[in-house]
Amino acid sequence: MNFFVDSTPLSFESFLEKSPELEGILTPELKGQEFRLDGGQLIYVSDSDLELKINAKSELEYHKRYFFKNSIYKELIAKAVGLKKAKNKPKVLDATGGTLKDSLLLKSMGLDLIVCERSPISAALITNAISQNQLDIEFHYASCADKVYPADVAYYDPMYEHINSKSLAKKEMRIFRDVIGPDTDDLVVAQFLLKNYKRLVIKRSIKAPVLLDNPSMSFSGKSTRYDVYLS
Repeated sequence: MNFFVDSTPLSFESFLEKSPELEGILTPELKGQEFRLDGGQLIYVSDSDLELKINAKSELEYHKRYFFKNSIYKELIAKAVGLKKAKNKPKVLDATGGTLKDSLLLKSMGLDLIVCERSPISAALITNAISQNQLDIEFHYASCADKVYPADVAYYDPMYEHINSKSLAKKEMRIFRDVIGPDTDDLVVAQFLLKNYKRLVIKRSIKAPVLLDNPSMSFSGKSTRYDVYLS
């Protein structure tokens, strides 16, 4: 692995001294990977020299401005997780932290969050984002199927192959897909979540088939669908 802090190359050990929260996530076994710290923000650099990072502050500021004028209760993801006026807000397990985008959206709605991510590269970016921005998010570098967490809702967004290249997401998500790869055990994980949580939300592309049969309800937008399963 290659490590840089403000363009200065560092050894693995020296890099961890700068970011001790990443110990146990980044390991020497991650051969051929490149990470940079720029002003304290962790950046992953792909083989094609493209950068992947989590801009948590700007994401939250965007959501804050948006929800200043728009109701959170009209959002499809809010309906999917069961967020309702005059009701207790559900505690949500984001079972696939990824680039933290959906987690930050849910957090901006005032929801209490637990986040899991099993990819070391993504987990490192998430850990750095939480630390740098002092986010009130409980994070676990682990598979969401390793244990049952104290949450009311499990939110699952598995990575899967895109057949049509025109449906690919923007640049950072293409990098993420290349690095992380598809979740080949998505059905097994979904069944685990269905068994152990009162409410399971599975995020899908609008044209993708359901991952589990017979959802209790679905909320569909132009490109995304949320299939909801009630146990």
